[in-house]
Amino acid sequence: MHIFTQLRLAKHPPLYPIAQPPSPSLARVSLSAIVLSTVLTAMLTAVLTTILSTLAAGLTPSRAIAAPVASPLPQPSEPSNPAPADLPEEVLRTEIITEARSPIDGKPMTAQEYAELLVEINQANQVEPQVSPKVRQTVGLLKLRKFLKTVLPLLPIK
Repeated sequence: MHIFTQLRLAKHPPLYPIAQPPSPSLARVSLSAIVLSTVLTAMLTAVLTTILSTLAAGLTPSRAIAAPVASPLPQPSEPSNPAPADLPEEVLRTEIITEARSPIDGKPMTAQEYAELLVEINQANQVEPQVSPKVRQTVGLLKLRKFLKTVLPLLPIK
């Protein structure tokens, strides 16, 4: 302990004793003792439970040891298969969708009507934007300038 800590403790002793850190070997021993006591407690509990259940059933402990022990897990009477209505995901991925809903009003429609509606929507969206040739040339030159600045960063392009 540091000298100042000793002086401070001499003037004002703590209300509780100062714990010294345990040595590593002591920590290993205490950990293994805890594990061992836990395992022994579990085994003792299992033995006592078996004895008490046999006494409750009217058997003597010596007959209970010779009696077959019931399995703790229930055994299925027949193999469990998925329900016929429960289709696996792999099958559902390959299923062809034959009905759809309109993206405009949400009404149900057939696949053919849906495809026709998508074609109409795509044709309506294919309008060529009208831009003057001077603006188009300026945008092209700006794109060229950006490309040259990326490829040749030391080139003094403003």
